[in-house]
Amino acid sequence: MAAMVGGGIKAKPGEASMAHHGVLFLDELPEFTSQVLDSLRQPLENGEAVISRANRHVKYPSRFQLVAAANPCKCGGGPGAFACRKGPACQANYFSRISGPFLDRIDIFVDVAPVTAMDLSLPRRPKAQRRLPHASRLRARYNPVAMAIAAKAAARSTPMRPAPTSRRYAGQMQARVRC
Repeated sequence: MAAMVGGGIKAKPGEASMAHHGVLFLDELPEFTSQVLDSLRQPLENGEAVISRANRHVKYPSRFQLVAAANPCKCGGGPGAFACRKGPACQANYFSRISGPFLDRIDIFVDVAPVTAMDLSLPRRPKAQRRLPHASRLRARYNPVAMAIAAKAAARSTPMRPAPTSRRYAGQMQARVRC
């Protein structure tokens, strides 16, 4: 529990405060003990981990986004050949390890379908659909200063050109390029 929230003799920060302004990912959530999960309730609610010791009382910031993953049941329990033989009781028993107050602090639950071998062998999308807009175009598109300059350039009859440079400066640049 000290590793998750913090503690020890010197009241060191734990994973919750190390994930401040980031993501705390807990894989196989029901495998954590109920004490560890319940110790995360205060940092999730208040955004700070409070550690009290005989010689020290420390507050560490711990505003993080909690992301957790879990199998449908302890034995893996997927569809088809991997289906759980114990049935819904196995799933209920597995998730009963997580307390209700902790689950109340989780906002979104997503069931993800398993990926099959057929899904992995599907052809890729054409390159034109995968391509993201170039970063400079995005910056220009959402930058009000760049948009104003582009609007002024469009209003003028001549296209925008770079400012003329002196011959001396141009000669210096050529000398640098040759070396």
